[in-house]
Amino acid sequence: MRQIKVTNFQGKQFEGDWNEKVYPSKVQGRPELHRIYVSGTEIHITDEELQRITNDIQDSKEANEEANMRMIVNLFDGLTDENKRKIVNTLMKKYIETKDIDKQMNLFDLLDKWIAIAK
Repeated sequence: MRQIKVTNFQGKQFEGDWNEKVYPSKVQGRPELHRIYVSGTEIHITDEELQRITNDIQDSKEANEEANMRMIVNLFDGLTDENKRKIVNTLMKKYIETKDIDKQMNLFDLLDKWIAIAK
């Protein structure tokens, strides 16, 4: 659920929880509208309003991810070299488990590959 502020097609504002689901509108003669539910209230919105709230949510997700990355980097910087090695090793293993990567690949070759992608 996402906390949003939204304006319906008639200009009335609503605020509450939205599950990010969108349905066809039930308003007669207005097939271009979208129906969403905010805290259980059925609301009909325009394409522009739907785009605005979805963009706001995406921006919020990206900002949260960026903040999380900064926090992790700051925590990582404060660790001992031994703990940094343990974390990097664990992350590499988890990455390899989730990707189609040759399990026998030399880890230095894998690091070179990641560095090339990151550039």
